[in-house]
Amino acid sequence: MSSFLVHHGQPRYKYVPEFRKVTMAATAIYSYAWLVPLALWCFLTWRSRKISSTLSYSFLEIVCVYGYSLSVYIPAVVLWVVPSEVLRWSSIVVALCLSGSVLVLTFWPVMRDDRPRVVLAVLSSVVALHVLLAIGCKVRLHTSRLISA
Repeated sequence: MSSFLVHHGQPRYKYVPEFRKVTMAATAIYSYAWLVPLALWCFLTWRSRKISSTLSYSFLEIVCVYGYSLSVYIPAVVLWVVPSEVLRWSSIVVALCLSGSVLVLTFWPVMRDDRPRVVLAVLSSVVALHVLLAIGCKVRLHTSRLISA
């Protein structure tokens, strides 16, 4: 969309929809939104049995938390229509911070009774995977734009 707006009105520009990008993005996001919560649920279930914790989340609750945490990316990506790379990176960083904080604050109560190393490892993994998703989407979009130019 942003490529269309940047080149709109240029007689030599021909808009070609890139459905491959949409398919790849949807696959990455849906895989992330289901597989990471599944792994986290398995780990939290195993750890709650090991430390005899009664506080736990169901798989569906974890999927919902991830879904809600990803919703902040919708307005951030809408801002990507504006042809300003600084605005694009700023919007993704703000969305990443807001979304990551939702995840950390949600899973902290379940994890806080565990050993500090385990808590740090799990929460760091959650944040690292979240950063990889955000940066991966942004870099992938930018790389494919460079290739097509």
